[in-house]
Amino acid sequence: MTKSPAGITAFRCSFKYEDSYPVRRQRPGWPPPDLAEYYRVDHDYPVLAAGMAKENGAHSVFLVSAVGANSRSKMFYVRTKGKVEEDIIGLNFEHTYIFQPSMLRGDRLEHRSVEKFLIGAFRVIKPLLVGPWKKYRGIWVANLAKAMIAAANDQTVKVKRYLWEDMNP
Repeated sequence: MTKSPAGITAFRCSFKYEDSYPVRRQRPGWPPPDLAEYYRVDHDYPVLAAGMAKENGAHSVFLVSAVGANSRSKMFYVRTKGKVEEDIIGLNFEHTYIFQPSMLRGDRLEHRSVEKFLIGAFRVIKPLLVGPWKKYRGIWVANLAKAMIAAANDQTVKVKRYLWEDMNP
């Protein structure tokens, strides 16, 4: 990777929001139509951005991943999230903070009907999500942000993963 500003310029040229929009847009059904594009957006871009940040002096990295991320999973989404976690840990920052929320809750600009349905369904089953299942409860984006700020103020660990109970007061 090239150091900035040329590296950052190259990264900006390789990524435009419009590139990821068709991949990230809520669509009925799974998998998304182009798994290679989805992987590029969810894996390659975060790893490239983190690598460039480190090259330019960053000591810490904060990654929002997903509950159950596992690079050996048979499920594409969970496997992709696990691989991005491994690759960012492999960049060997002084501090790596990985946040593994379940469904993110909060106001959105776009309409996501499937997600809206799932949030309603989760309200009903939430009382059943106890013990090891508690990590699958939805999390408010504001709580995630507060947990990230708290992590930034605690530079005592090399690598730390934050689960539901770590992100909810």
